[in-house]
Amino acid sequence: MAALPPLPTSIDRARLELIVTSDGQEARITGRLDVRNVADIRLALHRALAEGRGDLRLDLDEAELGDRAALGLLVECHVRARRLGRRLVLGELSPRTERLLRAARLIAATPSGARYDRDGAHVLPGEDETVAALTG
Repeated sequence: MAALPPLPTSIDRARLELIVTSDGQEARITGRLDVRNVADIRLALHRALAEGRGDLRLDLDEAELGDRAALGLLVECHVRARRLGRRLVLGELSPRTERLLRAARLIAATPSGARYDRDGAHVLPGEDETVAALTG
């Protein structure tokens, strides 16, 4: 199999940054993610999902989900990952982002009911559960 070109290591759009490791297994978003910049991040995350293997751990502890487009991006990447036989797991979350994801029922409302991977990252619900949570 031919080697793929390297993943972009970062995108910087108006104080927003995405860093993806070369193996497509870890990514970190910092700054405000919203409708103005979600398209650039979508392309990079889709590429990381397509070219990587195993879980894609996404850290959002320094990110702000600014609107529905940002939330929709997470759901879209989660569904895409499942279709590719991978998982999108959320690693570090800011308290605000965690509250937003709990309110949208994308992560469990109580720590005892939360799903975590072996490294303590949040695992999003299955595709049917995600759709049910959003359409509720």
